[in-house]
Amino acid sequence: MQTVPTKNFLRVLLWVIAIIGIWAIPVTVQQANALEIVIWQSKRFQIVGLFALVSIFSLWIVNTSLLDRLAKKTR
Repeated sequence: MQTVPTKNFLRVLLWVIAIIGIWAIPVTVQQANALEIVIWQSKRFQIVGLFALVSIFSLWIVNTSLLDRLAKKTR
């Protein structure tokens, strides 16, 4: 069995985090609408903001040299 390089593992992990976060935004908004909750006046707005922030941060790390530096530190 061959080991997976750290950089590839981190890249896949961050992509999965970003995809799940992006997917969770409309699902959360849809659920709030179904429950007749005004999303801007509830705590769900903070959750949606957190999903967006984590997704953007994950995509930023994947597309910059920061991922290379993180992979080197874990060796």
